[in-house]
Amino acid sequence: SARIASRPTHTEANRIIAPFPKEGLEFYQQSYGASASALLDEAIPPKGNYDLGTISEVSQKYFHTKAGAEASVLLGTLYLERGNFLEAAYVFERFLTRPNIEDLLTPRTLFKACLALKRSGDARHAELLKTQLESLRKATERNGLVLGRRTYSYEQLRGEIDRPLVLLQMDTTAGEWAMVG
Repeated sequence: SARIASRPTHTEANRIIAPFPKEGLEFYQQSYGASASALLDEAIPPKGNYDLGTISEVSQKYFHTKAGAEASVLLGTLYLERGNFLEAAYVFERFLTRPNIEDLLTPRTLFKACLALKRSGDARHAELLKTQLESLRKATERNGLVLGRRTYSYEQLRGEIDRPLVLLQMDTTAGEWAMVG
């Protein structure tokens, strides 16, 4: 008997949905977007105690909805803030390869993705990091990136991205590079 490799259902569904034409993706959004959004809202309580399991579920199960993409960015951000750089890089890598992310690919999201890809330590992220750094440069060359009350130039952002992790551990002030928002 032939051995059949099995994949999780959401992985297979996402593989099938990814090449849908624009109309197909819009239909998918209309069909599942409200459910995904409601589930994501439940995972983000007003006090900020995020339900990582539910956010991850929305990211995986509803990846091709707007809420699924938002959940992916949030999940990557939370991993990044907690120092789980490899997990953050994987989430952002998946997000960056999703079709139709233009509306969600802000300079702030690009910055987070670059941080995660660089700090992951995984050499397989080098090429994706290179292309995203170029996107970040283009997105911030005119007006920079506002984080908190400061505006940072691309050169300053690149300095933070390239800062060695050892220096980060010894030198980081709480809230210095706040990522949520």
